[in-house]
Amino acid sequence: VVTLQPFYKRPGEGFPQSTMQSDIDSILKFIALARENPANRKTKFYLYESWPFLWTGKPFQQAWDGTTKDELTAPTMHTRDYYEHLLKRLREKTDAEIHVIPVPEVMYQLDRQMQAGKVPGLTGIGDVMKDKLHLDPGLGHFIASVTVYATLFGKNPAGLVKPEGHYDDGNEELLTPQICEIVNTTVWDVVSKNPSTGVGEPADSKHAAAGTVLAPEVKEAIAGVRKNHAGGADVAHAEKVHLFILSGQSNMVGLN
Repeated sequence: VVTLQPFYKRPGEGFPQSTMQSDIDSILKFIALARENPANRKTKFYLYESWPFLWTGKPFQQAWDGTTKDELTAPTMHTRDYYEHLLKRLREKTDAEIHVIPVPEVMYQLDRQMQAGKVPGLTGIGDVMKDKLHLDPGLGHFIASVTVYATLFGKNPAGLVKPEGHYDDGNEELLTPQICEIVNTTVWDVVSKNPSTGVGEPADSKHAAAGTVLAPEVKEAIAGVRKNHAGGADVAHAEKVHLFILSGQSNMVGLN
């Protein structure tokens, strides 16, 4: 699996303005590079969707719902529309298997629940942001990690909880079993019903992560990890480790 994250760049930041065309070109180059090795022919590619920036001043739901024209000259935008257009155009240009990791859609649905008073202690998605761009390294990163896990493995994350010693740099006090389960339920509802994730609602949609049996090669890969690239945590001996995500937004997801 290869994950790719289109990211909006404003003119004047030392980079050229990113557009639909430049995103397509860059992603196709990564796909071609991966396929130079015949062993990677069946590699799956995932677009890690970026969420709207809060510094735009728009409410999160309004920003994610924003209309984006399906044009090659359209600037990179963190909207649902943009990623739908991008995915469609990419699939027209390559036979590679491409899906999305819908973190912003999960945040969107959680924001609705928070504003409705259904998530204890939280009033909106801004409560899990470190600033107007980055997720809080506590609950915010947990949300992203669970979304990545459910999408890549196609497993219901029910039962996943905060692993000891991780997600402790942010609002970790909010990572109660109750809130973790709200996150897990929301993630699976989004991931399993969105055809662009490549998951789909399995026959046994209630199958929980706690019942998951990892393939030997996955176990071997996890066992081989020695350091968390972000926090330096030694995970080689951690029996509770279920998944280790090498991603800028993720740490680890653990089981009871």
